[in-house]
Amino acid sequence: MCNAWNHPPDCTCGWGGAGHSGRSTDSSNWRVYIPIIQYAIQSFTVPNAKCPVCGEIVFYYWNAFGSSVFFDELGPPWPKHPCTDNSNRYTPQPFDTREAKKTSCPWEKDGWEIFKINTVRPIDRYSIRVIGKNITKNCELTFCMEKEKRFCPKSKRLLFHTRSLAFIKARSGNKYILSFLDDSFNPYDIEVYRTLYALRDAQVSPQTKSLSDDRKKSSSKIKSKKKHKKIRTHSERISKEKLNKLEKKSKTEIEIAFDKAKKKKE
Repeated sequence: MCNAWNHPPDCTCGWGGAGHSGRSTDSSNWRVYIPIIQYAIQSFTVPNAKCPVCGEIVFYYWNAFGSSVFFDELGPPWPKHPCTDNSNRYTPQPFDTREAKKTSCPWEKDGWEIFKINTVRPIDRYSIRVIGKNITKNCELTFCMEKEKRFCPKSKRLLFHTRSLAFIKARSGNKYILSFLDDSFNPYDIEVYRTLYALRDAQVSPQTKSLSDDRKKSSSKIKSKKKHKKIRTHSERISKEKLNKLEKKSKTEIEIAFDKAKKKKE
């Protein structure tokens, strides 16, 4: 019989208090014995609950709006646990988290890093700046992105905020991918950029780029034609000047010869 003191891990007396893993599994008290998912590496790599259907160790996450979900892995591509991936509501089963071990997460091997969104600020009418902390590397980061991509195209609802679970992954140059869950636990991947200049350059459509390239080519052709014309006219001008000089020179020699002959006659 339990004496309500120094409870063993498997104790279900109901008097364990906050954090006691053997607390009674009353659905109204599940938040007491399930560790909260926080922005720490351990929360994303060490499972915090058991599946109530199959008993597998899983990640159980609930947001500020009361919605909850079971994940096999807490990170991109955000695989939900199949037993509970339906409209039914399930209560997570507790287990001794001291026995839990860090799982080998594919998102770590794929280059994803945990990103905590601290604030979102407007840049102009079309762009916003996302400021946060890279939890994996413990450093502050700032990204620029298109404002419209923060909203759902159909419902225009906000997709992410400062309470959203998010990850980042470096691509090429200043380009990154921001992966996050909305309030309904739907995953999204959005392109973000480290600098506003990189965002502006990416906002130029391929058609616009091709048009600009064509314009550049045509302008270069026109310039080359003008250049060749200038060279040609210059060479023609030089040749004309030479001819004039030769003509003047030849006329002068004739005149000199004529003058000499005239003098001899005299």
